[in-house]
Amino acid sequence: MKRTCEVRDPVERWTDRCPLAVLAYSLLMGFGGIFALGLLVNFHVFPVFGIFATGAAGYAVTVLAAGVLLYLAWGLYRLQVAAWWIALGMQLISAISGVVTFWRPDVTELYLKMGLDHRAAAAVGDMFSVPAFTWMIPISILPWLVWLLCIRRYFIAPPALPPLPKSEMA
Repeated sequence: MKRTCEVRDPVERWTDRCPLAVLAYSLLMGFGGIFALGLLVNFHVFPVFGIFATGAAGYAVTVLAAGVLLYLAWGLYRLQVAAWWIALGMQLISAISGVVTFWRPDVTELYLKMGLDHRAAAAVGDMFSVPAFTWMIPISILPWLVWLLCIRRYFIAPPALPPLPKSEMA
């Protein structure tokens, strides 16, 4: 089947340069970065480790997160080992931050800062205070980590340059 596709379309496309599983992860990171930038329009708060960054700090953290996601989209597509490690670190840090933020007894403050009225913020806060929800954050991170670990095999460090002969070093 692969050979048939290659014969019928011999031109290498941009999607052919990257394994499909890595391409999908890369595209999701890119969409995440664009989505994060879109949040700047309506939401002026960014939850980080239980702290709600608002105003200029909220904008800065959102832009930083978007920048990391966009870099990861590019770096993962290019099969850069550093991008894979950064993606792994980002997933772990995001998981810890989410757990710390949403395991708080009351997250209503976050939704108030996002612009919801008191009644809507309280309703959403009550939804997140259900004990089953507190386990959904770490559990929801697991498929992303497994996916990331499965695509690790495509990220190979470039070979080291051979040492210069002693006669050229002098």
